[in-house]
Order: sequence, then C-alpha cells, then structure tokens
Amino acid sequence: YELGVNVDVLSIDKDFSQYDMLVIPNMQLVTVDFYNRLLEFSKQGKTIVFGYRSGIRNKNNNMRLGKNILEDMIGATVEQYEALGNATDLSVTYNKLDYSLSVWRDILRVGSATEIVAYNDYGFEDKSCVTKNVFNNSQIYYFGASLDHQLSKSIFKSILDNAEILTYESMNERIALSGAVFEINHTFKDVNGFNPISYARQS
Repeated sequence: YELGVNVDVLSIDKDFSQYDMLVIPNMQLVTVDFYNRLLEFSKQGKTIVFGYRSGIRNKNNNMRLGKNILEDMIGATVEQYEALGNATDLSVTYNKLDYSLSVWRDILRVGSATEIVAYNDYGFEDKSCVTKNVFNNSQIYYFGASLDHQLSKSIFKSILDNAEILTYESMNERIALSGAVFEINHTFKDVNGFNPISYARQS
C-alpha cells in the first residue's frame, strides 16, 4: 500500500496465473495441490514472496515432519525457530543500518538461495533471515522473521524493482486504468498537495 502497488487478495482456489507477483505471508498450511500450482506459476519467470512458518503443515493441519514442502523452491532449510514476543534486543543489519526483530524468526541455512539479510546474534552469525532463490526462472523470496516495518518496506521496494513492477510512494491511493494513472486522496485533509476527497489524473 505504501509503495503504491494495487493488490488483489485472493482465496487460494482462485486462478493467480495472470499475476506478476504473489505474496504469501505466513501460510502454514500448504497442500500438495497448491504447491503444484505454485510450481506452474514459477515456470513463468515471475516472483513469489513467502513469509515465515510457510509450508509447515499439510492438508490435515498436521505438522510436516522432516523436509518442508517449500524447501526446494525457497532454496533454504529452516534449521530452528524461535518465538520472540513483541519486543527483543535482537536486530539484523541491512544496508549498514540495524533493525529490530519481534514476534518470530526462522533460522535459515541457505542451499541454492542467496542471503539478503543475515542474523548477527551470537551462535547464528552464519544463518540467514531473508533469502532469495532462483527457481524455475522465477525469483523466490523467503522472509524468515517478523521484520521492522521500514526494513520490510525497503526489501519489498527492491523486490518490486527487480520484478519491474512500478512503485509510487504516496499516502494517496494510486490506480492505473487504461493507460492513465490516477492518484486519489480518500481523507478529509490535504495529502501531498491533493485536496480532501479528490483525485488527479497523472498521465
């Protein structure tokens, strides 16, 4: 929303083949059927982003013992996990800035994936927090922790840029229709030079 990207929220039984990017946050229950549909999507050279705890349960809502169904796709193995609570003294570093962690983290060991964000606390210096894998010509990202808001936004900006999906940082809604772009202020105050309850055609 803050990057000006219009999204559709879909049930997993809907067709998503026409989209350029899928964001699948914290989807613990991943069936074999859904995974096979993700495989087909990945063959189109698109982008998938998973959140932590994804794929740990089967269709009967039972924990998978052994290999996670998503392991080959994400190119990493969850070796451990840790519940963090709402506030911790743990942090990660991205572009030379430190960001706090909270809620949860998966401790990732990369295989074919590359590391985007590493853990830096004692004992986990060689483990990863956020990874990127190339799988079936698609870019597959895995967010192994609940990240600071600004860190998450920065990484998503990079992901969207790599996917050649236009971003637009504004507090107003931005909609592209029939070759034109409209910016809409839904609030009752001026936002970024737009009057309350107004819109403007940008191109």
